[in-house]
Amino acid sequence: MNGDSLLSSPISVVAAFSLLAVLWGGSFVAIEIGLEYFPPLLFAGARYAIAGAIVLGYAVAVGTRWIPRTRTEWSSIAVTGVLVIAVYHAFLYVGELYV
Repeated sequence: MNGDSLLSSPISVVAAFSLLAVLWGGSFVAIEIGLEYFPPLLFAGARYAIAGAIVLGYAVAVGTRWIPRTRTEWSSIAVTGVLVIAVYHAFLYVGELYV
């Protein structure tokens, strides 16, 4: 079964969109609830450390090469990790305190 056949009917497209909305929107609810118990940066760091460990475990289990080899690969990972993950989510979690 390929990806085209999974989303070939309007009902399956609506179902996929609804699932995405629930999963994506649910993360904001989880952030709001978690911020009642943890400081924002600690909560963000812990949440993404756990997610990172799960993704790394998956990469090790199914991948043939999961360690970066070139300087470009390491640079891409560093920029993505700092800007896309750390800075973005730090502002997101701190911002959730005021929204």
